[in-house]
Amino acid sequence: MEVLHKLVEFCGTYRGKGINHENEDFIGEIIIASILDGKGIEILYEALGKDKTVFHKEKTLIATDFFGKVKMWNLNSNSPGMTELELRSDENVSLVFGIGDIEDKNSFREEIKIELLNNKVGYHYSWGMPGGEYSYRSGLIMEKDM
Repeated sequence: MEVLHKLVEFCGTYRGKGINHENEDFIGEIIIASILDGKGIEILYEALGKDKTVFHKEKTLIATDFFGKVKMWNLNSNSPGMTELELRSDENVSLVFGIGDIEDKNSFREEIKIELLNNKVGYHYSWGMPGGEYSYRSGLIMEKDM
C-alpha cells in the first residue's frame, strides 16, 4: 500500500521532452490521478511527435490485486492487449514494474520505471522482443504543470 501512497503524492499533470526507440524527439504528457479514495492510481500517458503524430498512448491502472500484491495493468497503442506487470522494485524515488524474464531472449519482456522526483516524474520503457536484445528504449523526465 505504501507504493500507492507515494504515487498519490504525485497526482497531477506533467510534461516534458523525450526520445523514443527510433531516436525521434517527442513531447510527453502524463496525468496521474488517485481513484476510489487512493485504492488505485490511474495514469494517462501520451507521446506526440513534433507534427502531433501519436507515437504512444496508454491508460494504466496501478492497484493491489486480490491477494494484496501491487500490480500495474497497462493498455497502450503499441501492444496487442492489456499487460499485467508485477512490482519488481520499490526504491526511494523509483518504482519498476515488469513482465517476463529480461534474460530470456526467446520471449517478450518489458519494464516500466516511474521516477518520483521533486515536482518531476520520470517515465521510462525498457523492452526486448523475442529473439532481440533487451535494452532501454524510451523515456523522459516531465515537470509538473503549476
